[in-house]
Amino acid sequence: MKKQIISGFFIAHGVIFALFTGSANAATLPPGNPFYFVQDGMRSLRRALTFNAVSKALLELRLVSERRADIKEVLVAGKDDEVIFTALRAYDDEVDSLTTVARGIGDSQVFTGVAELFMTHTQFFNTVLVGKSVVGSVGVRSGVIASRENLINLVLEVFGQNGHGAFRSRAQEFVTTDTGAYRELYALDALAGLATVVASPDMSREIGLFKEDMATVLVGKLKRGLVTADNLASLSGDPRMRFYSIAAMRDRAGDVETKNILTLASQSVLKAAAEARFMTAHEARAAIAHAASVAAMQGVKSDQASYFIQQANRFMGEGAYDLAFQHGVLASGAATDALLLNTLSAQDLREELAFVKLQYDAVRVKPAFIDKRIAAVADAIGGVPARETLVAIREIKLVLALLGN
Repeated sequence: MKKQIISGFFIAHGVIFALFTGSANAATLPPGNPFYFVQDGMRSLRRALTFNAVSKALLELRLVSERRADIKEVLVAGKDDEVIFTALRAYDDEVDSLTTVARGIGDSQVFTGVAELFMTHTQFFNTVLVGKSVVGSVGVRSGVIASRENLINLVLEVFGQNGHGAFRSRAQEFVTTDTGAYRELYALDALAGLATVVASPDMSREIGLFKEDMATVLVGKLKRGLVTADNLASLSGDPRMRFYSIAAMRDRAGDVETKNILTLASQSVLKAAAEARFMTAHEARAAIAHAASVAAMQGVKSDQASYFIQQANRFMGEGAYDLAFQHGVLASGAATDALLLNTLSAQDLREELAFVKLQYDAVRVKPAFIDKRIAAVADAIGGVPARETLVAIREIKLVLALLGN
């Protein structure tokens, strides 16, 4: 018995040492492991020994990533629902701690860390949501969705409803570091969820412009054969968010043939959503409510958005929730477009054009006509309607997307 106690002591001591000295990327002990409580104790100790506000926020960012690793491990291992719930609750508590610590700091490292965490972790949850470990359990699915929504709250609390600019620049920079062909698609999926809860016109415009950028680049990739419509529809992810993503691409396609290809892909996504029991009355109502919310911002007028909302409500009354959802998404796209076209200031347009110039500087082949076009648009800002300027900027973006980086 004495030997067993001594052995247990040294095992525990070894675990503590590994947890205390290991890097942020070191393996963690998931719920169900007999030493899980030791790991929690060490995390508390790490917090107690961290005093600077920025350091505390950076530590919480690492701890949230560790908790996500715990979730992944229990899902891969096929643990029972209660163990998965424990991992999800621990993750949510960690995100809440990060939110409390990071709120109001305004530090660039923290902003960057939160933006990157939101993008990567949302992609993770969107992927596991359609995995075998989650699809078969209504409770686990609800828990995963709740954890994903907690990330949205994190972004809004750290950046603020009016914190536009800071989030987009950092999240977009993170996307460009990814080498995956479908990186913009996963970004669009994440932004779709964020957009549905943003309540301010400023942040809605910022997310709308960010989505435009991602959708336009994807359209360029699709036209150049770097991505396929089949994969847009079939790659793992929340089918509801994926429908928003493909709809955003369709809005930026520019030609009928590409629009038709994307329409077919979106119908495949709707079918997958119905098969996975995602397409409910609740989802349709949420899509319609989001569209109505955007349409009401700053008194934006959009006959197209009003028509789609009317049609969505009609399909709701008929119990055709998939069609109601589809028209709700189309309405939100039209309302966001109207918000951009009607409310962007001259300064907003100058900033957007400056961003396009950075994209132009990054391409390997630099046609002189694009440089001249950018200069001409810059000279016209303030002298022509904002609508015309934005349309011109969109045309330049699409040409750049077709050229590629």
